Amino acid sequence: MSPADKLRVMLVEDHVAFRQALAFLLSHDDPDLEVVAQAGSVAEAREALDEPMGAYLDVAVIDLGLPTATGRS
Repeated sequence: MSPADKLRVMLVEDHVAFRQALAFLLSHDDPDLEVVAQAGSVAEAREALDEPMGAYLDVAVIDLGLPTATGRS
């Protein structure tokens, strides 16, 4: 898979250490994945989507137990 064909991922997780570890694992263990954005809340994720990189996301991995909103909202 070429760099242009990588699956671009945003992680939304309020636990920073876990989010960073997951980003590291995804980016380094699978050459077909690239973590292009990270957020600690739904509000931060929405802001990230407004940034130019937000238009280039393929998938978001969202914590279902966020304190301010669930991954379902």
